Amino acid sequence: MSRASNASSSSAQGQTNIPYRQIRAHCPTPDTIVVYQAYSETIATAAAAEGRLNASSEFKMGRMTWIKPSFYWCMYRSGWSYKDPRQARILAITMTTAGFLTLLRNAVPSTGGDAHTPG
Repeated sequence: MSRASNASSSSAQGQTNIPYRQIRAHCPTPDTIVVYQAYSETIATAAAAEGRLNASSEFKMGRMTWIKPSFYWCMYRSGWSYKDPRQARILAITMTTAGFLTLLRNAVPSTGGDAHTPG
């Protein structure tokens, strides 16, 4: 961000205008994003060994909707991997940004209000 655009995005109090909703994620390249998901020991071991999530017959594609772009948020939600044996291992998954945005566009909020209403 240039100095001029940074200055114009600041409020009168000198604070930067931060979007209400934003995704903070590691993007190793302009076309990829790293997301995290908790899996059972069986699924995680097979996936890491073969480099694909469906390496274990226990893997269910429907769970991919529970991916998180933050490692620490995933760890917290999985009880630091102690909450449930089905969430004992956290995998870092590199996927295309386009694929991630497709998942996001098709997402359905599971809590909160209307998808178009903040809060």
